[in-house]
Amino acid sequence: MLDAVDVPVTVKHRIGVDRREDYGFVRDFVGALAEAGCRVFIVHARNAWLTGLSPKENREVPPLRYEVGIA
Repeated sequence: MLDAVDVPVTVKHRIGVDRREDYGFVRDFVGALAEAGCRVFIVHARNAWLTGLSPKENREVPPLRYEVGIA
């Protein structure tokens, strides 16, 4: 993507996927993107539940977890 655009590539991601919530998962995900050249990451303080919820429901469930994003 970096070669295809003239603007910064950014990534907005969640703190986990489904019920997987561990620092190592997010660290490795962000690390891989950083190695590819992404420099801006926006962290959404909610897991992305890919099964059992509609996209609309996933905007309210599971609850926000702001404390996870505080370093």
